[in-house]
Order: sequence, then C-alpha cells, then structure tokens
Amino acid sequence: MKGQRVPDDFFPRLFTLLDLMHERGIAYLDLNKKENIDVGEDGRPYLVDFQIGFRLPRSWLGRTRLFKGIFGQIAESDRYHVYKHLSHCRPDLASPDELKRATDPPRAIKIVRVPATAWRKLRRRLLVAMGVRSGAGFAMTEADPEDAVRRSMQSKSGSE
Repeated sequence: MKGQRVPDDFFPRLFTLLDLMHERGIAYLDLNKKENIDVGEDGRPYLVDFQIGFRLPRSWLGRTRLFKGIFGQIAESDRYHVYKHLSHCRPDLASPDELKRATDPPRAIKIVRVPATAWRKLRRRLLVAMGVRSGAGFAMTEADPEDAVRRSMQSKSGSE
C-alpha cells in the first residue's frame, strides 16, 4: 500500500477482512505500518507479518471478561490504524465520522504511547551515539537504521 493509489473498494474490503479476523478472535496489532498492508494484483488488501498478532485463548480464559476486554481494546486499535490509513491514502472516500476516528486514538494506544515514546527517544539517542543517525534522529544513509547498524558491523568485522 505504501505510496500506491488503491481502488475505491480497497478500504471497505480491508475493514471486512479485519472484522472477519476479529470475529475469529485474532487481532493484528501492527497495522500502524503501511508496509504490512499489501495491495494484490487484484486490487484487494492482504495483510503480511503476523509476528506480533494476538489470538484469544481457545480455553475458558478467552471467554473471561479480562481477555475479552483486552481483545476489544486491541481490535479497536486495529480499526483506528485502518482509519488513519484511509484518511491519509483516500480521504476522498472517508466519511466525516471516519476522518474523526482517524484523529481520536483509543485509550489503549494513548496508554501505550507514554512508555513507547520514552523508548523511542532512548533508542534514537543510542543510534546517534553509534553514528547511525544524525543528531536530528534521522538515518544518515539507510532507510532502516537497523540495516545500517548491520552493514556497519559487517564492514568492521571484514576489515579486521
């Protein structure tokens, strides 16, 4: 999906796909990344990289209020991220309500952002100290700073 113009029915299909997953007790958890949403040659949405997905336990635990509540928050976060992609990619197709949903993160995301922001700042400082990122925090030579670290380590071990 990154940088692609998607068909008019792309986002309705993506929401349907997400609803089917949620009905089956599966949440994606990583829809904030556009690169995890592919546009097939048929113009349909495909989700890739289920590495950090969440599945409700099939045991009695999955039927408890606690697990259903956690799952509900995660599912709400999945939908929020799709609304954000819709608002950035095809705002011409979004209703006013959908555009509003794209700007109002669920409570779970607001809570997680506090430690995540602190972690991201610490990580960026470390990458700047290692010379992988500039002082502004941007990668200097690579789109992926981790790739830059790997290449740097490989070149150092090859020169010894």
